[in-house]
Amino acid sequence: MYEACPQAPRAREGARAVRGEEGRVLAEACRSVVDDGVPMQRLSVALGRGATWLHWLLGCHDLRPELRKARTTSRRTRN
Repeated sequence: MYEACPQAPRAREGARAVRGEEGRVLAEACRSVVDDGVPMQRLSVALGRGATWLHWLLGCHDLRPELRKARTTSRRTRN
């Protein structure tokens, strides 16, 4: 799907313009994979991009998932 996006103007070879309609389709497909439980960083690297690229792409199309609450160890009881 990434290759279906048009070549980005004035960018390094292989870079795609993902802010348009094709990019939106890509972002929605990636979001559904993330919703199925695949971590964004792992998917981003699997697509051959940097570790935070998918976070950026989903942000461009306002599709970032809601933040999960972090688990803390402060509620653990020690025996």
